[in-house]
Amino acid sequence: MSNFISYYASFGSSKTGLATVEYTQLGAAAAVLAAATNTGVYEVGGGVYGVDILLEPGVRSLLWSTAEAVPIFAQEDMLDNFNKQALINKRHTDPGTGQQTIFEENDDSTIMVQGDIFEDIAGATPYDGTGTGVDRQDRMS
Repeated sequence: MSNFISYYASFGSSKTGLATVEYTQLGAAAAVLAAATNTGVYEVGGGVYGVDILLEPGVRSLLWSTAEAVPIFAQEDMLDNFNKQALINKRHTDPGTGQQTIFEENDDSTIMVQGDIFEDIAGATPYDGTGTGVDRQDRMS
């Protein structure tokens, strides 16, 4: 499975025929994961533009721009994609650290999110692999 998506931004009917429309792939805290590019951008019609891309690991949103002298911006949250990946990607529970780690897709080393896990609901006994299993997982970041 890949992160391939078709994505669209609407700038309004007055913004037709632009060759300058570009997008930037952003991660957590608006970190730039892939610089602005117009590679593959096409006009659907009526000021709506699209692109079919493979997302960089960790992409949380796409920032679109008309890249004109006075640009117009559009941003769309990719949280649904992030949530889906967090559910299906490879994960490890590590008794040595007492943490659960979810990795980026097709990657056994790049951490997507990580958080503490416990053998009791109160969170007093960190998971160490010797008890009854995990009863509590704290917020992952």
